[in-house]
Amino acid sequence: MKKLICLLLSGLLLLGTAGCSGNDENVSFNVADLASDLRDSLTFQDNIAEIEPEMACTLYGIKESDVEDTVVYISGGATAEEIAVVKAADKDAAKAVQNALEDRVKAQEKSYKDYNPGELDKLGKAVLSKAGNYVVLCISSDSDAAKKIISEYIK
Repeated sequence: MKKLICLLLSGLLLLGTAGCSGNDENVSFNVADLASDLRDSLTFQDNIAEIEPEMACTLYGIKESDVEDTVVYISGGATAEEIAVVKAADKDAAKAVQNALEDRVKAQEKSYKDYNPGELDKLGKAVLSKAGNYVVLCISSDSDAAKKIISEYIK
């Protein structure tokens, strides 16, 4: 009986994993289009401005060789609002980018804790999505709307 249960659970795990990785592999979109949709569709308290890809890599501590394409918008510093859409060079690079963006959110939480505690809610609801070689971060006051926009690209 234990063997049968283990076999069934293993089969379900394999089916679930195959379904997820298959969807991730087929993801493809224009990073500039998603970044623009997020910027234009969401309301930001601060003006967010696009930064050069090289500056974005420096900001996040990402190797430029790990990035195939990226568009990043950051606030002037008064708020934590931010958009980063990255197409990584490969799966390993995508994981490194995801980790770097997670670290960015944590660092921002520490910075804004004393500087502007009102931003902690946005940071706590930051949207971070990874599919295939794409990683997306959106920090805004409307995380539900951001998730909806991102889901239109990451299907």
